[in-house]
Amino acid sequence: MEVFQRCLEATSGSTYGTGFTAIKLTALGRPQLLLQLSEVIMRTHQYFSEMTGEKGPVKNVLQKHMKPEDLQKKFEQAHILEEAPVKKFLDKITYDRDGVIHLFPWSGIIDENAQLSETFRVPDLKTGRMVRLITQLTPKEEEMFRNMIRRLDTICRERARAAALGYEDPTNPSFEATTEMFHKTLTECLRRIKDLKDKGMERRISVMVASHNEDTFAQDLDVRMMIDAEQTYFQPAISRITLEMMRKYNKDKGIVFNTYQTYLKDTFDNVTIDLEQSARQNFVFACKLVRGAYLEQVS
Repeated sequence: MEVFQRCLEATSGSTYGTGFTAIKLTALGRPQLLLQLSEVIMRTHQYFSEMTGEKGPVKNVLQKHMKPEDLQKKFEQAHILEEAPVKKFLDKITYDRDGVIHLFPWSGIIDENAQLSETFRVPDLKTGRMVRLITQLTPKEEEMFRNMIRRLDTICRERARAAALGYEDPTNPSFEATTEMFHKTLTECLRRIKDLKDKGMERRISVMVASHNEDTFAQDLDVRMMIDAEQTYFQPAISRITLEMMRKYNKDKGIVFNTYQTYLKDTFDNVTIDLEQSARQNFVFACKLVRGAYLEQVS
């Protein structure tokens, strides 16, 4: 941790508030735990597909603008609405006037007191019982994950699984398709920046383009922290954790940046979903767009 902190201090001292520090999340903890969290995200997509009756996984509940009442009706039709665990599940859903934002209190993944095994549970539509979307973690594994989050928080302050779950190859088939995705995603970000600028809110989005908390360490040093993208089987978990850090720290400007790899087919959808989430939950969206350094490893 001392090495990470010294890097932040060096960046702050030499760039006077304009520098970036890139962080590899897999360097802060056990990668297997990130794989398990990525699996939760995939299974959540599948669960919501079952809820909506749509074919194929629904990428995000945010896109559907489903109201809490719609979920209640679904559970009522399944004759499980009166079950106590189902009512508790509905009480924890995050939503606004436009609909449901999250099925889970995702902020729990950066909460040192929350237990992952208890956070990611959904009602079974047949029995009404709560079922886990994550493999049961041992107390030691829970503590290891918390340690990783603590390390990331301290820094802020100072395809196998997918295939098994029926997901198609996530990568674009060619360099040309990757370039098209890159420019499409960048254009959408710039369009939104212009729209916000016209409204006098241009600092609500920060974009870095690359060719290739209680804790406020980086915030105090005025260093922007970029969470690097990694292999596709880690990325869902890394992006989810980074988005929660963004929501926590990017109140007035971009401190934490997420990295989006445009060689992946779902990059445009992910960026637009995260842009909408930042607008609805009132934090500054900050990103780095790359074509993708891991293309050869997953081809």
